[in-house]
Amino acid sequence: MTNFSVPDLKPCELAGGTISYREAGEGQPLLFLHGINIHSGIWGYQFPHFAANYRMIAWDAPSYGGSAPREGRIEVYAEALAEFLDELGLEKVMLVGHSMGGIIGGAFTGLYPDRLQALVLSCTHTGAARPADEPLVERYQLRIRERADTEPLDYGRLQAAKMTTDDSTPELIEQIAAVVAETSAEHFPVNAGMCQRADNREALAKFKAPTMIVKGGSDRLGPSEGHKRLLATLPDAEKKIFPDLGHSPYLEDPAAYNTTLESFFGRVSVP
Repeated sequence: MTNFSVPDLKPCELAGGTISYREAGEGQPLLFLHGINIHSGIWGYQFPHFAANYRMIAWDAPSYGGSAPREGRIEVYAEALAEFLDELGLEKVMLVGHSMGGIIGGAFTGLYPDRLQALVLSCTHTGAARPADEPLVERYQLRIRERADTEPLDYGRLQAAKMTTDDSTPELIEQIAAVVAETSAEHFPVNAGMCQRADNREALAKFKAPTMIVKGGSDRLGPSEGHKRLLATLPDAEKKIFPDLGHSPYLEDPAAYNTTLESFFGRVSVP
């Protein structure tokens, strides 16, 4: 297995507030967007692999890592992403959006479709499309209660167990837990509400660039109805299911995950 290693965090100062990020390598830009319970430090199995051939960049979404909070609307996060790319001088990227990161990526396709050369939607969905005044669904409420009732690292272990499968190693659980423990309890409800209200179906249905949908067959965190909506919205997308993996295939079997993405990007990359 590739060693787990991430570059140091760097600040990108924007008009709307700082965005922190990590980057390594040279070549075509490859941008990774993390999920709701983690931050850019989770991509330690991807950086050593992809930085060999790409300029790999992983941002911290607003309120994660060293990134300043922003208004909790998916369009605002997509606009922040565009502002971030502008500051880095990147007109076009290949994007990997995992879970919440995939919802942000989906919104980005609607606002800035010409800025994506290719898109990977990893263990994600189109947004739950629920009314703005509706309370958070129980799976989000449960996480809020768990965070309030436990120490950060213990909460991290609870979430790590949900993000993986029952045969995950204790080392993997601790690795994930350490990152989860560093995320903001204060801003989780904002980001959960954003994902709950988002609806990217129209944007994704119009998106023309090469797209791949990746999913763990034993994913117990990502809602199955959301995955079905995503498949219906993007019937022509390439699809890859990892039957024995959960919500974190990039951590559970990074070799298989990285090879799958690398093969896809190799087919769609410009020379």
